[in-house]
Amino acid sequence: MFNRTLYMPLALGSFLAFAFTFALAPELHGQNISLLDNTGVPLKQASSSTRIAQATKTKPSNTRPSTVLPSFNADRQHHPNPVPVPSARPTRPARPRPSAPTYESRPQMTIDTEQNHQIGGLGILSYLGSGGGLEYNYRPLSWLTGGVYYTHTQADLTQSISDELDEILSAQMDQFKIQTRYIGLDPVYFGVGMSYAKISGDFGWEGAGVKDGFMSSSYTASVFVADIFLGSQWNIAKDFYLGADWFGFALPITGSIEVDSTTDADLTSEFLSGETIEGRVSNEISAQLKLYYLVARAGYRF
Repeated sequence: MFNRTLYMPLALGSFLAFAFTFALAPELHGQNISLLDNTGVPLKQASSSTRIAQATKTKPSNTRPSTVLPSFNADRQHHPNPVPVPSARPTRPARPRPSAPTYESRPQMTIDTEQNHQIGGLGILSYLGSGGGLEYNYRPLSWLTGGVYYTHTQADLTQSISDELDEILSAQMDQFKIQTRYIGLDPVYFGVGMSYAKISGDFGWEGAGVKDGFMSSSYTASVFVADIFLGSQWNIAKDFYLGADWFGFALPITGSIEVDSTTDADLTSEFLSGETIEGRVSNEISAQLKLYYLVARAGYRF
């Protein structure tokens, strides 16, 4: 009984307190409650758009309005990769190159292939005597000429051994030559040649020192000769030319000599010169062929 008596008043008091609070709640809800320490419920932060709007309103009117840039994600979604903008600096147009002038109205210059052939005559003053001949040349290149020629010369040589004795040599030479001329500095040319020479004549002595005052033997020689020479050539008018081999040097390479002699002639030759007639003729021909000069040339070009 004691416990139930205390319980009932507590339950009844709690119920009355709850009813009293509920009855006064509408009046307390509309009143502002301030505390002595001014500590209230923290305010909620405004959203980003609200702060931007407030900041815009508080700026003075002469301030440049800010530009809101689109977000990075939005730009990637709606725009492709940016195309590079060409340089604003203008490019200088290429200057056209002048074209080579054409001369359609003028006749074109061509190499004159109709005058590469030459045929002419030769005059020889000192190639084992004097004489003349013929030549033919062909010029395939502007700096090269090749050709052949034939010459005939004759000589009568005399050498004094003593007051009463002379050595004599007569020679007739027919020569066939192949030559090539290199034109280094027009009109000067340098030439080389190879020739075959057929020489015939007499060799002997004349004077009081020999029997009957005269002794001779006939001979025939065949000689292959290589030579080099230097000369010039000039074209005259349109179809003619003049030229000359100023000097040259020849070297007999090989050959043979046949001598029609007697025993008395060989003994006399060995006694006077120290050589047989064959040896003496061979040495004299080699000496006469070595150095020569002035082979004049003139002819027609076609």
